[in-house]
Amino acid sequence: MFRCDKNMSTTPENVKSLFWISEPAAARELEYVPHLYLEAKIDFCDVRTGFTETFNINRAVEIPSNKSKPFWDDDAVVEIDPKKLGPVVPKEAQIIDLPGHVDGRFIAWMETQFVEYLLRAFTVKVYRNYGLDVYSSSGESLNDFIIRCVDLYKGAMYSEFDSAHEVFIRRLERLQQKYLGIEDSEELEKFKTDSYNRELFYRISERISGLFLRTEFSIQHVGRPSDTSSRAQELEERLRDLHQQAREAVIKILDSYEDKIKSVDEYILHPTMKNVHFVSSCILWKPGVI
Repeated sequence: MFRCDKNMSTTPENVKSLFWISEPAAARELEYVPHLYLEAKIDFCDVRTGFTETFNINRAVEIPSNKSKPFWDDDAVVEIDPKKLGPVVPKEAQIIDLPGHVDGRFIAWMETQFVEYLLRAFTVKVYRNYGLDVYSSSGESLNDFIIRCVDLYKGAMYSEFDSAHEVFIRRLERLQQKYLGIEDSEELEKFKTDSYNRELFYRISERISGLFLRTEFSIQHVGRPSDTSSRAQELEERLRDLHQQAREAVIKILDSYEDKIKSVDEYILHPTMKNVHFVSSCILWKPGVI
């Protein structure tokens, strides 16, 4: 163990040294262990998914005390914030000797190992909606992707609502002609308050339309009014049944689109050799445990 001066005489020629910046009080109690600090860029441009993103990679791996092969796994490779590194030896820090086998050839070998590690271990998760055949964008979480899929499906879903709504409008018109003897909605509007069955028809018609026109549904049970004539009771039953069928049609459409929205696959992208660009390396002294 030795106190290293600013020239770092044990560092191989033409190899830069950096130091982990610690609080002065903490530095007196820490042993600074030699690591190899490596920087790379990964440029993703995946044709199938359309995913494009550049990642700046800053990692450090402890230099083994002998020529044995270092461990390249997620526990041994530490992510480093470059802002916490500096060229000056922390005052009073205890610096551990750089192993004698560290030279230009060893560092070049470590750089190659680092690229191979990135090819093997670095991954990006991408989501795909099967029905839409769209993929998540860079930085888009699963929840954000699902929200986007909901927006993309809205047009088709509202189109189905409109088609179903037209079917129930025609069925309402047939009931209107049979039980009220009125052939157009304007005439119905004039007489809707004249009798119970007209008021009931108007109210249920509005509720059925509301089922298809609202984006957020609050399905309320239609209360049974007091007894009236047998013909009004028959109309009420028909309208209540039609309202229930409309409700079920809306739920069926919503359920089908909920299934489509949930139909999400997960893809794991790995970089290729042409995606990984090695930038630089240097010796990094940092505490064994940060």
